[in-house]
Amino acid sequence: KYKQKIETDQNWPEANFDPTEPIIKLLKRYNLEFDIANSKNINDEKVIQLIKKCEPRVIIYSGYGGAILRDKILSIDKDFLHIHGGYLPKYKGSTTNYYSLLKDNSIGASAIFLTKELDRGPIFCRYKTKINIKRNKLDHIYDSAIRSRVLIDTLKYFKNNYPNYDYLENMEGETYYIIHPVLKHIAILAD
Repeated sequence: KYKQKIETDQNWPEANFDPTEPIIKLLKRYNLEFDIANSKNINDEKVIQLIKKCEPRVIIYSGYGGAILRDKILSIDKDFLHIHGGYLPKYKGSTTNYYSLLKDNSIGASAIFLTKELDRGPIFCRYKTKINIKRNKLDHIYDSAIRSRVLIDTLKYFKNNYPNYDYLENMEGETYYIIHPVLKHIAILAD
């Protein structure tokens, strides 16, 4: 079986993980309970029923690229915490870290509750850095690393403040769409 070599990065300890490790193996290692819905559609009725049965009020959502929660699932009495790959409110939408690399040589991530409006939920925590990274590893290493940094900070904050939390408004900013391959290539080569 192919195993990706993981390079140590002193500035980014969050980047030292094996992205090829199956999530079920990780859940079992930490004795975490889980259910499996045999669907790739987050809005599928089977998925909705499983989420309704969950005891926690806050559900961490990380889905397939482009998967958007629709009204039916958002109307469940749950808050869907999502770590957006981009520094909100400035960078909404898709592949925003490539746009921010081109515009201001930075990457970021932001913790929000999902709402019907794309990437406009309240911001609880965000992180932005101009740190040097291996840009060709943004999609598979650094995006996950910066999101995990923000998720950990958010969970620490919620531990002491939920449901009475502070947040930033998130109504301004520009919405970006999937970056053109030529622009993505330029962003990577600008390293």
